[in-house]
Amino acid sequence: MGAQALVSLRSASAPKQTLAQFDLITDSEGPVDSIRLMPRRCWFLLAYLSLSIPLASHGACVDLSGPVDVPRHLTVAAEYASSKFVVLGRPTRTKNISSPDDPAGFDWTIYEVKVLAVYKGRPPRSVKLVSPNTTSRFPMVEGKDYLLFIEQSSEPEFAGKEPLPADFVDNCGNSGLASERSTAIRVTQSLKGRK
Repeated sequence: MGAQALVSLRSASAPKQTLAQFDLITDSEGPVDSIRLMPRRCWFLLAYLSLSIPLASHGACVDLSGPVDVPRHLTVAAEYASSKFVVLGRPTRTKNISSPDDPAGFDWTIYEVKVLAVYKGRPPRSVKLVSPNTTSRFPMVEGKDYLLFIEQSSEPEFAGKEPLPADFVDNCGNSGLASERSTAIRVTQSLKGRK
């Protein structure tokens, strides 16, 4: 039969109340068979959270237009065709926009981006892009170069009474740090001039 050791941790304020128990079950013939560190309910909760959190973080990249939710992964050519502008750009200024309802937090980030190279369209030398503070955000770091597939919102957005830029980047697409998008840049260069 195996030997069993039971260790109880007790609170200093309530010495008779057990906060956690650790059962260590050993086998006389060899190594530990099992270690139970928390009640079964905690394991169930931990397993549930570990499965649900990663799925929730990918919820923004789903096509909801059909009868079934389908993961959405745009090809470079498809995103190029649907974009207003495709550029290599460098963020030079970042501005977080607070909501009147939550002045301590922010709802939007506006990036001012210097255009370094143009692959599609005729953008100005500097474009303003809006990014919501939601799962669909497209965060950028000032001074880094990005391949940007820029789309334009059909509905005007406002932060209080302040109008927001209409241009944005789809975080589910092929935009990203130029240093990590060499293949997409090559494909984009080959598409240059197409509508």
